[in-house]
Amino acid sequence: MAGDRCSNGECTCRAVDDFGRGGISDEKGLAEGQKRFEIRTGRGLFPEEITVDGRGTLKKTGEKVDANCGYLDLPPGKHKIHLHAKATSEAEGMVPALFINEWSARTHDWYDTFVFKCGGNSACLKDHMTEWNDTEGKRPRGIFDPCGSTRVENIKWDLSHSPDVKVMELDIDFVLEVYKFTPRFPHGGKTCKGVGGVEREDQPQDLPQ
Repeated sequence: MAGDRCSNGECTCRAVDDFGRGGISDEKGLAEGQKRFEIRTGRGLFPEEITVDGRGTLKKTGEKVDANCGYLDLPPGKHKIHLHAKATSEAEGMVPALFINEWSARTHDWYDTFVFKCGGNSACLKDHMTEWNDTEGKRPRGIFDPCGSTRVENIKWDLSHSPDVKVMELDIDFVLEVYKFTPRFPHGGKTCKGVGGVEREDQPQDLPQ
């Protein structure tokens, strides 16, 4: 856990709207040479666990509807992420979700590092996972937010489903590759390159800021 949103083993989620946007914020206590990330579960009465290799596991029980959040600082490099979600009712199924957001110490804005949600007004179905995998799961070069400084690699998933193809248990694994440069363009900007900052040697060609 990192920052003043977390204490006594729990973190309070930053406020966001229905589109997941919460605007800029002033995050405190950033570890030197690292970047602040928000790990956010979905909503619903089913358990989810999100594990960041070597750092710990964020757990959401099936006792409350609201999302759970965790905040941590990660150094540049590759970090393995694992999501496990399990429905508690075959009739209702579940709507598993995971949102990872990166904060920029330069813009004080948040960037959509990884976005996953299966289902919505109805339960997640096997075909929904296939559709997500063929669209969002295959972002060019694994970049969900072109103005950010993190990419997603090696997405793999496995599931079990009920006779009516509701997803009952789901596992997703992937790798976050965090780059050293700090995002300098606002999230959602029309362009993420050009005048306004200094190029960095570690900056990949397909994250051109």
